[in-house]
Amino acid sequence: MYRFFLIFCIFLATFSSCKKELYSTIPTIEQLKISKQTLRSNDPKDSLLISFYVYDGDADLGVDKNSGSYDIYMDESRTLQNLRFYFPEINGAIPGAGKGIEGLCNVYITGKQLKIDSSVVPKSADTLYMKIYVVDKAGHKSNTLFTDPIYLK
Repeated sequence: MYRFFLIFCIFLATFSSCKKELYSTIPTIEQLKISKQTLRSNDPKDSLLISFYVYDGDADLGVDKNSGSYDIYMDESRTLQNLRFYFPEINGAIPGAGKGIEGLCNVYITGKQLKIDSSVVPKSADTLYMKIYVVDKAGHKSNTLFTDPIYLK
């Protein structure tokens, strides 16, 4: 009985010491927030802040800027303009980055970047939403989040 108990304890200690990765190697984004819902179109002084958390198990965020790819994709519902952004460069200087990374991502969008669509009928206001996702160096695409409606005036 003692031998069985000893083997069981060794078995239990072995498997309890194996740590599962905190995050998947496919990036995940969550908790999307938008600072306000109304933006003055074509106004470089008016802006809104889109914030979300990003998680990546192998910390391979931050594509090569010469690759033609981007890190953050924000596609607007009207398909007039799709916004693309880079993460700041992440290198080996971050302690434990190989075990995964998480962080808060803040993206400022100005009224100059989002314009009222007057291509068909002249308008004084417009509404859109943004579809947001992240792609890592390996080409893994994260889940997709959608903003609440953004009203342009």
